Amino acid sequence: MAEILIAAVAFLLIPRTAGITLGKYFYRQPQLRTEESVNKAIGLRLNLASDALLDVSGTISQVSSELGKINAPDFKTIFSYIEQDTCAGCKLRLHCWENKNAETIEAVMKMINIVKGCDNSPDDNSLNDFRGRCLRVKRMEDTVKNRYSQYASLLAAENRIDEVRQVVSEQFEGISTMLGELSRDFSCSQQFDVTASESAVAALKNIGVNTLECAAKIDKFARMSLEIKIKLHDDVVLNRLQIMKILSLACERDFDVPNITKCGDYALITVNEHPKYRIDVGVEQRCAAPGSICGDACKYFNDGKGHFVMVLSDGMGTGGRAAVDGAMASGLMARLLKAGFGYDCSLKILNSSMLFKSSDESLATVDIATIDLFTGSTELYKAGAAPTIVRRSGHSGRAESHSLPVGILKEVSFDRAGIRLRSGDILLLVSDGATAQGTEWIREELEAWGDGTAQDLAEHICDCARRRYGNARPDDVTVMAAIVEKTL
Repeated sequence: MAEILIAAVAFLLIPRTAGITLGKYFYRQPQLRTEESVNKAIGLRLNLASDALLDVSGTISQVSSELGKINAPDFKTIFSYIEQDTCAGCKLRLHCWENKNAETIEAVMKMINIVKGCDNSPDDNSLNDFRGRCLRVKRMEDTVKNRYSQYASLLAAENRIDEVRQVVSEQFEGISTMLGELSRDFSCSQQFDVTASESAVAALKNIGVNTLECAAKIDKFARMSLEIKIKLHDDVVLNRLQIMKILSLACERDFDVPNITKCGDYALITVNEHPKYRIDVGVEQRCAAPGSICGDACKYFNDGKGHFVMVLSDGMGTGGRAAVDGAMASGLMARLLKAGFGYDCSLKILNSSMLFKSSDESLATVDIATIDLFTGSTELYKAGAAPTIVRRSGHSGRAESHSLPVGILKEVSFDRAGIRLRSGDILLLVSDGATAQGTEWIREELEAWGDGTAQDLAEHICDCARRRYGNARPDDVTVMAAIVEKTL
């Protein structure tokens, strides 16, 4: 009893700060992760891999160029084959191919143009002299047809092989760019704040939560996230609101409600900064014909780094073929952006994939809007897309694109525009079916829009667009509406 009384009196008399100081000698210190050296090593390896793939891309392009010179069929050989197949054993062979060489070549070229469809007059007078002196005109015409068809097939095959080589080269180059971006992210974009980690550990200890590991990471946007590993036991009570408040005070950051993942005897607490804005999004589509498939496709998501991303793609034409192109473009672009790759290299990969997808023409527009939920800064990326309509502070404007859709040319790039949005501002991504009658009416509708959800707005714009078609041939209509709101 005496020992208990003495300990109780000592506990009450010793200041709290002294108790924390003494506790450091008896409490197992958590591991504060500072993985900067590891990240730099990973970044270096990724950079080396990026350079190697870029060398592979250059080698493929060089080899492709040389093989194209070697394997390309020679048009001049057609005349040699025609002479061998048609004139072998003919008494006038020397006369036609030596004395009258220019006239014979001209006649053969005339026959080739007829086969190609460039000349629809096979009985033209220019062939009368040749028909008058050639003993095997019919056989020569058949030979010209066969030999030129073979040449055209070989040329088409070689061109297709060359396209495949170039697409493979572009794929390697795109992957090289992606690895380079990952290298820069690992090497530079993420830092570890040891002071914040120590503050978080001390704050959690004050509420009876003992930390095993703690990492305070700061990304390239200067936003902090905490990853905390703790050991669970019966006395530990995890109150998410309490943890959020105490960590916000300790690190002097406005954190969101933490995510707690339990695994056996341990738990991982993940805390991210609380964004200033949130996005109310609405999507509405109208097919060109009842019962048909919409050729437009869209995606939207949070990238995990404080950005809300919207992607809209419009496939060429309408129906199933357009739906495949639109879904491929929006789906692949969204997956690449979610993986953390940049907009330009993602567009390059998408473009080469569209070029290689089919021997027929296959193209789609790409329209992207990314909104920073902390600052409201909005970036627009457009490749052949319809104008984007924005209402800011009650006044509307539009951002247009002069670039080409993906899947047409080997070189493709985004048109870019930027704007800063605030609470109450509205952004509309639309397909060209909504802008068939211009954009002025959309701006008027947007300025007149009062209270309502983003979904209500998207449905309203879609209905107005379909009514404006009248007797014109309708197109698929897609509207993505985003209303910026302040978070609670």
